[in-house]
Order: sequence, then C-alpha cells, then structure tokens
Amino acid sequence: MQKTRQGSWQWHAVALSMLFYSQLAQALEEITLRLRWVPQYQFAGYYMALEKGFYADAGFDVRIVTPEQGMPGTIEHVLSGGAEFGVANSGIVRERAAGKPLVALAAVGQHAPSVWLVRADSGIASLDDLVGKRLMSIAANHFESIELFAPFLLEGISLDQLKLIPTSYQAQSLINGETDALNAYITNEPFEMMQANVDYRIIRPSAYGVDFYSDILFTTEQQIAEHPERVQAFLQASLKGWRYALEHVDETVNVLHRKYATHRSLEHLRYEAQSFRELINPDVISIGHMNLGRWQHIAQMHREMGLLQGEVDWQQFIYQGPAPNGGVDLRALLSVAAVALFMGLLALWYWRWNARLRYEISERRKAEDLLRMLATTDELTGLANRRNFFGHAVDEFNRANRYTRPLCLLLLDLDWFKQVNDDYGHQMGDQALRQMGQVFKVVLRHSDIAGRIGGEEFAVLLPETELAVAEQVAERLRATVANSTVELPGSAPCQITVSIGVTAFASSDDEFEQMYNRADTALYAAKNNGRDQVQVQT
Repeated sequence: MQKTRQGSWQWHAVALSMLFYSQLAQALEEITLRLRWVPQYQFAGYYMALEKGFYADAGFDVRIVTPEQGMPGTIEHVLSGGAEFGVANSGIVRERAAGKPLVALAAVGQHAPSVWLVRADSGIASLDDLVGKRLMSIAANHFESIELFAPFLLEGISLDQLKLIPTSYQAQSLINGETDALNAYITNEPFEMMQANVDYRIIRPSAYGVDFYSDILFTTEQQIAEHPERVQAFLQASLKGWRYALEHVDETVNVLHRKYATHRSLEHLRYEAQSFRELINPDVISIGHMNLGRWQHIAQMHREMGLLQGEVDWQQFIYQGPAPNGGVDLRALLSVAAVALFMGLLALWYWRWNARLRYEISERRKAEDLLRMLATTDELTGLANRRNFFGHAVDEFNRANRYTRPLCLLLLDLDWFKQVNDDYGHQMGDQALRQMGQVFKVVLRHSDIAGRIGGEEFAVLLPETELAVAEQVAERLRATVANSTVELPGSAPCQITVSIGVTAFASSDDEFEQMYNRADTALYAAKNNGRDQVQVQT
C-alpha cells in the first residue's frame, strides 16, 4: 500500500512538472527568424542564442528557418509576415530605396565574404586578368553580389567584357577546370581547395576599395511600430548569442555539427569560424555596428551600377532603438526632478572646485598627444616615421604569417633628390617630400600604411593585397608623381620622379627583414635600369 502511494505521488509530481513547463512554453512568444542560406557558422550566433536560452530568457520561442524550394526570398518572406526577422546581404539597401519598409537592425559581417577564387596555376592575379575568362557566379543573370562586380567598374572594365556562367556552388568546378574563376565565400571554398590539395589565389573586392557590410539582421517598420520592445529584446538576445559563439568556438562548432550543420565536418566548421571572426572583427568593432557614411557609400555603389533608383530614408532604414513611451508618470517625474536638482547643485559645487584641475589635465593631455604624435609621425610629410612604420610592418608580417594572408611591401626613392636640393634649394626639396605625403593619401586605401623611413626614402605596406595588385598600386604611385610638378612661390616648377621596388610575403619568410631585403633589391634594380620605374622581386 505504501509503495502504491509513493508511486502515485511520483506520477503527480511528473504531471505537475509537465504542466508547469507546458504553461511556460505557452507563455513564450513565437518568433520566426529566416536565414539567407543553409545552416553554417555564418549564422552561429542565432543558433547559440537558441541553444543557450538567450531567446527564451527574452520571452521568445524562436523558430529558425532556412531557404527551401518553393519558399519566397528572405526579404519577401519577412515583408509578407511569414517571419518577423531575417538575415540579408547589403543589397537590402536597394530594396529600401525601392520603397520596401525594411529596417537594418545590425550588420554582423563588417566585411562581405564574397571573393573571386582562382587556381594558383591559372596565371590570373588581378581583375584585368579576368576579362574574357569564364566567371562562375551566383549573379549570372542579375548582379545580386555587386561587391564582386563594382571593382571592375572602378578599374574601368566594362561588365560586358565578363563571361558569366551560372554557379555550381562547388569548388570542384574550379578544380576540374569548368570555370576560370569562382564566386566564392572566403569562409568556405578555400577550405575545399586545401582539402583537395589544390593551390589557389584569392582576388578580394576590398583590394580595390569595395568593402560592404554582410549578414544584416533586419525587420520591418511595422514590427518596430507595433512591437518596439520585442524588436529590441530580440536584437539584444541575438547579439548575446553572437558574443557567446565567438567566445566559445569549440562548443559552438560541436553544437552546429551535431544538430544543424550536419553536412559540414568539424574541421570545415572550425575553418569557417576562424575566417568569419575576421569578417565580424569583434576585437575592434562592436558586433552589429553600423555607420551611416558606410551605408551611404554602399548605396552609391548600387546607384552607379544602375541598381538603385529612389532615395533611402536613412532615419527609418538604420535602426535607432525603441522610441520613448508617450505616457507621463507624474510621481516618477517629480522624483527625477528632485534628484536632478540635488545633482545639479552638487555638480555646480564640484565644477567650481574642479575647474582648474580639469584645465590642467586637458593641457597635459594635449601635450601628451603632441609628444605621442611627434614620436610616431614624420613632421614634414605627416606619414608614419621610421620607428612607427617598422612597428606596423612587424605586426602585419606576423599576421600574414600566422593566418597565411597576402601582404606586399613597396620601397620608394625620389630620383636625383640631391640634385633637386642643389638646383632648387632645400625648400623645394621639402615641398617635394610634402607632396609625396599627399600622393600617398590620394592613391592608397585607408588600410594601407605609408611611412617616411629615410631622407627621400618611403615605404608602403599593402595588407590583404596580392602581388599583381601591389604592382598596379606601385605603377599608379609612379605615374601620379611623374605627371605632377612641385611648385613654390617665386621659384620655377620642378619635375620629380620616383623609383619603386615591390615584393610580397612568401611562405618561406621567417622575418620581415627578408621581405625588406627583396624590396630593396627591386628598388636598386629600378634605380640601375634608368629610374622612374617599378621593379618586382619575388
């Protein structure tokens, strides 16, 4: 009899527990998130927000769906109400300009993963080499991934010169010779090439000044208007999931491999995790950060390609956070006012007592900033000085060596500079050096590093740049200098030229000095062969 009562009690406990959890589940708000591709580390943050209960803590029962045959596109799916949230690429700005009420909540990818992938033995090293070649692209019939095509226009290459063929989505097509270049994800197909023991080369849009956002978490104006707290809570839970995924890579990879991305090996997912972290750049930029100026640049690139016609309401497109509640709590208002009055009086007293101290601290900081600038910057040109440049050089070399990333070095020397000083005076020589500093600012990207390392000697680091592209950059620098004159009031104009040596990081390099010596050898070859030219040393 006792045993029967005990069993009955246990069954009641189980039933009550099931009822409790059933009611808890019913209390969660059902939310659908539509991804833009199949499960992979590219969406790890959302899966970990689900797995670790971050969505549940925010009050959501989230269903993550991926594209399937017969389903509408991600944007159409969200606009039609089939999903509350979605993930899209930067082309979402084009849809916004077309009048669709889309709102970008966060740009998880600070850099787009799309690149051109070619075989190392193909002889293709730059965009110019792709003219007339077979390009297997996801955008064979429409320019959805315009970050891959905008660089051609910037380089003066008509898109009519490109031979586009539909993509197979497989690196094997490149390995088999079915295409000359493949529209690839830097987080995916390079791994497949390495697994097949086929050497490859990557042509990056960023090397040509095209750097778009990717993997944009978005919703609609209607969602924000009707459920502002829901939108904010979902965004914060998603970002929390991303932070967790990036901080717990092994756990995340195992979860994806076991439950979601079962088609990927653990090694592939680890490679993707490492590559995607560099696209998110969480050590430098807050996850999801968006910049108005960068969005405007992306929109302008769409416009120049004829893909964007209307205007973008930036205030509505870029998420601003929940609007304040319109209601007024008088008691809360009075409490806040009393606290504000007290704090104001306290602040006034503190300000009077601390004014002189603040002034002294400000002046000291200005002096420290000036000393820091003088210690790292060449006063005449505004470029990095020798010590600062070589510090950056060692850091970039170590990064290239650790992650097998491309890196190029340019060494430049003004031709006949002593003669310029002798014939025109040192003021003209100084003006020539200042003008070189301006040339670098015009020709180079923000990510490139230029420095004055000697009297008339300069050096340039080109991170994430292949040798063929570096040679083109060097030629633009040489031509810009050759086509300009140095002028001073009261003096005749002076013509100057520059000799340039170029080299690239090699896998056999153990230290930066080896790169420097090769570039120096190339520079002396340019000098000995008549000056005003570019020489390459591999």
